Amino acid sequence: MANKKKTVPVENNLTEDEKKVAERVSLINQYNKENEGQSYLDFEPATEEDMDKAKTDFEEAQKALNTKTFTIADKANAKRVAEFLKNWNEKYAAWERDQWVGVIKFNNYITDFLAEFAKEERDLIVDLGALLYLDTLMMKPFGVGLAAAKEMESIDDEYNKILEVVDDYKKKADEESQAIRKKQEVWAAACAGFRLHFVTDDAADGTKVLGPVEENAEK
Repeated sequence: MANKKKTVPVENNLTEDEKKVAERVSLINQYNKENEGQSYLDFEPATEEDMDKAKTDFEEAQKALNTKTFTIADKANAKRVAEFLKNWNEKYAAWERDQWVGVIKFNNYITDFLAEFAKEERDLIVDLGALLYLDTLMMKPFGVGLAAAKEMESIDDEYNKILEVVDDYKKKADEESQAIRKKQEVWAAACAGFRLHFVTDDAADGTKVLGPVEENAEK
């Protein structure tokens, strides 16, 4: 009876470098399949220049958001809005654990603003931290009983106008934060040797820009 030849897996005939390349291609293909339509990894390895650029892009975007300011009211309305926020913070700010720090900080800020406004009229402008605090402070008003409900009714119009401004800024800040997180992911991927791209919807014909398909691995 003739002996059958033992089949040797192709992988066993590869050099160590070839195995690493095969593993990399397999990983990229799997990632691209799982994230199709959202993001993809380029088959070209990331360079030192890619890492430096990704790091700079992330850090500059993060700094731009952290130093951004938001105009809540122009100087014609700043005093009225500031007084409303000061009163709201004093009466309705709900906090737990160490959140009391934010209540005191905002009270100090708005009190100082009103004192400075009395000397020179100016817009009511807040930084990112204060904006996020205002969004949390005003997003879910809470009260107990009829008297509190009637008080809310009397200020509801002003409340909604201010909340609309705050909420609009908050949504834009969230979108910017999401874009920054993507930049951070691109940087992290570059540090690991991969070029990460996120899909955009800005193709000339309006279709999504897709990542490389599996066949690219054979080129």
